[in-house]
This record gives sequence, structure tokens and C-alpha cells, in this order.
Amino acid sequence: MIQGKNIYFRAIEESDFEFIVKARNLEDVNKYFYEHEPLSIRMQKNWYENYLKNTSHDKLFVICDNDHNPIGTVGIYHIDWRSRKAEWGRLFLVGDIRGKGYGSELEKLVYDYVFNHLNLNKLYCEVFTDNEKVVNMHLKFGNIIEGTFKQHVYRFGEYKDVVRMCILRDTYYEFSKKGIYEL
Repeated sequence: MIQGKNIYFRAIEESDFEFIVKARNLEDVNKYFYEHEPLSIRMQKNWYENYLKNTSHDKLFVICDNDHNPIGTVGIYHIDWRSRKAEWGRLFLVGDIRGKGYGSELEKLVYDYVFNHLNLNKLYCEVFTDNEKVVNMHLKFGNIIEGTFKQHVYRFGEYKDVVRMCILRDTYYEFSKKGIYEL
């Protein structure tokens, strides 16, 4: 378990499938994912069975509040142990969480886990360019924009641009010294 002040991450369990499917099928969640087809419990179970075969390169966590209620998921995947880099995403938060700082705490916990526990050097992600809230939060916490993929994903009848962002270990430690990541 990865513990913060108001939230924690834990391993995904089969008992989480119903929560994940219900949340991933919400329009407010689904619109930020590349996949657009509705999920079923069976599809989630198949995905989970494949995931269990590759846990050395992919990590998926359920995010819970301190009352042990699941409120989201986050994944660290495509872990490249040789080059010490990984991608993160598969992230969503649901429920009455707005304005409680869970997003900031989540980002700080992920960075701490990636740079201090996994000992990686680079963490990157892809975000739709029109998801300005997430892009700005990543920038606030030390990410840089590596580039923009033009018309990268077809969603809602149009091609959407995606920005690729990353944070390096040195930047994480530099920001840590300034107290940016204190929980």
C-alpha cells in the first residue's frame, strides 16, 4: 500500500471490477481515455488476467480515500528497467472529490513511488491538449512538454491532439528540496 495523508493506493483486486467498469463507463471519465467502447465486467476480467502476466512492467493501483472507499485508479506501465523510464496514466478520480486536493496528492504519491521506490529516471504521460486542468497541474509539479502529437486520437467524431509530458528524477528532487511535493 502507498499511503498519503488523504488517499492511498493499493493493488487491484477482482472485487474492484464492478467499481472500475462503472466508473470507466461514466462520460466524465471515459472522455479522457483513448478507448471509447463501453466496458463490461468480462472485458475487465480479461484485461486483469493479461495484466497479471506482466506485473514486472505494469503496475495498476486502486486509489482509495481514508474511509477505504475506492475513488479511482492510476497505472504505471511500459516500465523500461534498462532505461529507467515509465509511462503513467489510466488515471481517473470519481465521486465528491473536487477541491479536496486529491489530484495534487495523487501526483505527489506517484512521483514518490516512481523515483524513490522504483528508482526510475523518467516518468512520462500523454494528455489531450484540451484537458488544460491536467496539463497545467503537471506543469505546476515540474513536468515539461516534450511535444505534441497532432491529430493523434480519433474521439467524438474528430481527431484530437495529444501533448506528451515528462518529469525527470533530477527535477523531482529539485522540486522536493523546495517543498513542492510535501504532503
